[in-house]
Amino acid sequence: MGVFLRLIEPEHSPVLLPVPEVFRFEDTNPITGTPYLLCEYEQLPDFAAWVVRERLHLEPGAWSLEVADGTAWEWFTPGEGFALDGWVRA
Repeated sequence: MGVFLRLIEPEHSPVLLPVPEVFRFEDTNPITGTPYLLCEYEQLPDFAAWVVRERLHLEPGAWSLEVADGTAWEWFTPGEGFALDGWVRA
Protein backbone atom coordinates (compact mmCIF):
# COMPACT_ATOMS: atom_id res chain seq x y z
CA MET A 1 0.00 0.00 0.00
CA GLY A 2 1.23 3.49 -0.84
CA VAL A 3 1.50 6.62 1.23
CA PHE A 4 -1.32 9.17 1.20
CA LEU A 5 -1.32 12.80 2.24
CA ARG A 6 -4.56 14.03 3.81
CA LEU A 7 -5.37 17.58 2.81
CA ILE A 8 -7.94 19.53 4.73
CA GLU A 9 -9.19 22.74 3.19
CA PRO A 10 -11.62 24.86 5.26
CA GLU A 11 -14.18 25.10 2.46
CA HIS A 12 -13.81 21.50 1.21
CA SER A 13 -14.03 17.96 2.46
CA PRO A 14 -10.74 16.21 3.27
CA VAL A 15 -8.91 14.87 0.22
CA LEU A 16 -6.56 11.87 0.16
CA LEU A 17 -3.73 12.58 -2.23
CA PRO A 18 -1.53 9.62 -3.20
CA VAL A 19 2.15 10.43 -2.73
CA PRO A 20 4.22 9.18 -5.67
CA GLU A 21 7.54 7.43 -5.12
CA VAL A 22 9.08 9.89 -7.58
CA PHE A 23 7.85 13.46 -7.96
CA ARG A 24 8.22 15.63 -11.09
CA PHE A 25 7.43 19.32 -11.25
CA GLU A 26 5.80 18.80 -14.66
CA ASP A 27 3.17 16.54 -13.05
CA THR A 28 -0.29 17.97 -12.47
CA ASN A 29 -1.17 19.17 -8.99
CA PRO A 30 -4.58 17.50 -8.43
CA ILE A 31 -5.65 20.34 -6.16
CA THR A 32 -5.05 23.16 -8.68
CA GLY A 33 -5.22 21.25 -11.97
CA THR A 34 -1.99 22.89 -13.12
CA PRO A 35 1.59 21.60 -13.18
CA TYR A 36 3.40 21.90 -9.85
CA LEU A 37 5.97 24.20 -11.48
CA LEU A 38 3.20 26.78 -11.97
CA CYS A 39 2.02 26.59 -8.34
CA GLU A 40 3.11 29.04 -5.70
CA TYR A 41 4.63 27.50 -2.58
CA GLU A 42 1.38 27.73 -0.60
CA GLN A 43 -0.41 25.69 -3.28
CA LEU A 44 2.06 22.78 -3.11
CA PRO A 45 1.27 19.62 -1.15
CA ASP A 46 3.74 18.86 1.65
CA PHE A 47 5.86 16.45 -0.41
CA ALA A 48 6.36 19.00 -3.22
CA ALA A 49 7.12 21.78 -0.72
CA TRP A 50 9.70 19.46 0.88
CA VAL A 51 11.43 19.05 -2.51
CA VAL A 52 11.54 22.84 -2.91
CA ARG A 53 13.12 23.32 0.53
CA GLU A 54 15.34 20.25 0.88
CA ARG A 55 16.33 19.34 -2.68
CA LEU A 56 16.27 22.70 -4.47
CA HIS A 57 17.34 24.61 -1.32
CA LEU A 58 14.86 27.42 -1.91
CA GLU A 59 12.90 29.33 0.69
CA PRO A 60 9.11 29.36 0.25
CA GLY A 61 9.02 33.00 -0.85
CA ALA A 62 11.84 32.45 -3.32
CA TRP A 63 9.96 29.57 -4.98
CA SER A 64 6.81 31.70 -5.29
CA LEU A 65 8.84 34.49 -6.92
CA GLU A 66 10.34 32.00 -9.39
CA VAL A 67 6.81 30.83 -10.27
CA ALA A 68 5.59 34.43 -10.67
CA ASP A 69 8.57 35.25 -12.90
CA GLY A 70 8.08 32.08 -14.98
CA THR A 71 11.56 30.82 -14.10
CA ALA A 72 10.80 27.95 -11.71
CA TRP A 73 11.65 25.44 -14.48
CA GLU A 74 15.29 26.62 -14.38
CA TRP A 75 15.79 24.84 -11.02
CA PHE A 76 15.53 21.32 -12.43
CA THR A 77 16.09 19.34 -15.61
CA PRO A 78 12.94 18.66 -17.66
CA GLY A 79 11.59 15.24 -16.68
CA GLU A 80 13.81 15.12 -13.58
CA GLY A 81 12.32 12.98 -10.86
CA PHE A 82 12.83 13.58 -7.16
CA ALA A 83 12.64 10.52 -4.90
CA LEU A 84 10.48 11.18 -1.86
CA ASP A 85 11.92 8.60 0.51
CA GLY A 86 13.44 11.34 2.67
CA TRP A 87 10.13 13.14 2.92
CA VAL A 88 8.40 10.10 4.41
CA ARG A 89 10.97 10.07 7.22
CA ALA A 90 10.90 13.86 7.71
